[in-house]
Amino acid sequence: MFPYIKYGVELYGTCNDSLMKKLQTEQNKLLKILYAKGMRYSTNLLYTELKLLKCLDVHKLFVGVFVYKQQNRSLPKIFDNYYRQNSDICARSTRQSNELYTPLFRTKMGQKSLKYIGAKIWNSVNEITRKCVSLTSFKKEYTSKLISFYVN
Repeated sequence: MFPYIKYGVELYGTCNDSLMKKLQTEQNKLLKILYAKGMRYSTNLLYTELKLLKCLDVHKLFVGVFVYKQQNRSLPKIFDNYYRQNSDICARSTRQSNELYTPLFRTKMGQKSLKYIGAKIWNSVNEITRKCVSLTSFKKEYTSKLISFYVN
């Protein structure tokens, strides 16, 4: 089931909230059927037990991986300047100097772009996870962080 969810998630993850909610509902139903859980069983508990990500969090993970690769220069050269740090935009030293610059878009369509969402997601990732030495360790750290939000 995961390969179907992750295929093209960077694109369809930005669709309407109502469409993502429908996809999430289907994922919840399938997991409860596969693991013989009652329909009233807590989905957050199920995802925590199985260490699985919800659809929207799969989107966050894959966008985070894209930004991680861009920051570590492991994407094609065309993406080298795709994201810029705030310190490149403004010379003044602030608490956000080490974060990525989030471009301003007036429309919802612009705010669904990879440039905007990638910067937002990357800025929400903690420093320790951002500085992981390998892509595998980044995925593992970020996945566990996303799953930890289900417990609360």
